[in-house]
Amino acid sequence: MTNRIISIRNERDLAVSETIRELQLGNPVVFPTDTVYGIGALSSNKESVKKIFEIKGRSFTQSLPVLVADFDQATEIAFADSVPEEVKEFWPGPLTVIVPRRSGIPIYVGSEKHTVGIRCPKYEFVRDIAKEVGPLSVTSANPSGVATPQSALEVAEQLENNLLVIDGGSCAGQPSTLVDLSSSDSKILRLGEISEQELSEAGLIGNGG
Repeated sequence: MTNRIISIRNERDLAVSETIRELQLGNPVVFPTDTVYGIGALSSNKESVKKIFEIKGRSFTQSLPVLVADFDQATEIAFADSVPEEVKEFWPGPLTVIVPRRSGIPIYVGSEKHTVGIRCPKYEFVRDIAKEVGPLSVTSANPSGVATPQSALEVAEQLENNLLVIDGGSCAGQPSTLVDLSSSDSKILRLGEISEQELSEAGLIGNGG
């Protein structure tokens, strides 16, 4: 079956309502972010998150990051004091932080680790969706081992699973900067648009990274 494409530029209200509907039905949706095209599902829906791994052909031992609407939503799934206020300097934006997750909160990301990677994206469409339905488990919208597509059409051609694909135009940003804050020894796991110097100046990491 072919994938259905809806343009944000031409039909934003329809794109929002259909994305919400598909997510609530338990179906993953492809949408643009401020970094790359992502495929996401409700973090609270374990079966829906499992579908992402199946579509991508990805190992269930790997974790998916969670996109949130704002700082407050992040503290609903992670311990409030584990998400430092300094994060607000980069949110919304391309910074993912790994922090201890709250126990008893139904958030599914693949692996059963006690930590979770959280990001508040700059892309308003995604924040609007997360605000309406809750946190989203999201990863790049490409089969594992294949280059990340830069357009909705490329995604639709690569992922043949009768998915809703939201077209936001060209999407070729850098991956987010990834920082592990799950212990007292914070460290950068991946550099993206945000530099080590910016993180250090904000007080998120020590001078040594």
